[in-house]
Amino acid sequence: QITTSGNYTRDFFKLFADSVSTKSSLGELGVEALTSVSSVISAMAGVKYQNSSTDSFTTESRISPYGRINFMPTNHIGLTTSFFTGQHFKTFTDWWGENPYISHSIPLRPDDTQFGFALASDLEILPGIKLHGEFMRSWYNRFFYWEQDPASRLINLNEIDKVKLTEIQLGVTAQLNDRTRLQISFISYSDKLDSTAAVSNLDRIPYRPDFRLPIRASIQLLQGMVLALRVDVYGPRRNHLNADSRLPGFGLMHASLTKDFGGKFSAILSVRNLLDSKYVIWENYPETGVNVLAGLRAKF
Repeated sequence: QITTSGNYTRDFFKLFADSVSTKSSLGELGVEALTSVSSVISAMAGVKYQNSSTDSFTTESRISPYGRINFMPTNHIGLTTSFFTGQHFKTFTDWWGENPYISHSIPLRPDDTQFGFALASDLEILPGIKLHGEFMRSWYNRFFYWEQDPASRLINLNEIDKVKLTEIQLGVTAQLNDRTRLQISFISYSDKLDSTAAVSNLDRIPYRPDFRLPIRASIQLLQGMVLALRVDVYGPRRNHLNADSRLPGFGLMHASLTKDFGGKFSAILSVRNLLDSKYVIWENYPETGVNVLAGLRAKF
């Protein structure tokens, strides 16, 4: 199977009514091929031509290959290896959705992955119990990170070159019975920055936690009624580059109850931060406590 694709994203905004617009864009043309090598191996390979522009002054073009190989020798074992390269563009709206305290003066440029690869495996050790492991490493020519501006107290988006990121994930998914499903993961993060090569303990990207521990549980209480529980534990995070100060880790618990009525209507009651934990995601901006939301959904 051969697939072709094209994409063009353009973003611009003005800081003030009489200022010059900040503009940036990324255009892509790509082709990829998917094939079954054998009954247990499938492979995908693709390549993109990417052209990015910033304020019409800086233009970059590159060829970005990527690929993936899936190996499934039995119904209980699955292995995947993949690699990726290229640029990725996020608009101002994307960044603002991630951080509502963002400074308006941000670099509208795509990040640039020189090379990255991932190894992942899934293993069913018992009926209904699966183990998952993943190792991912990526080298960036250009990477963006958050850091607070002491003057405005808003969070700046800064650019840094030559970054190596590593992520290791271990998890288990268990179908405990016909009504209960549990998923637990542990994700470890590590960084390597050329700018801090002489001081190894400063090799941390601000606001990137040391680890994460997500826990998910889904319980069917009655026909069409599901209780979902979610726990998220975040390790400490550095809040400034080239500094040893850290924001403390925190844990949150959320719950939601959904009732389906005939497939077209559903009611939902959700409680975020069920234990009323005191925490901050962004420096000096405390988050809210218990948050309750009730609503109805309809689909036709």
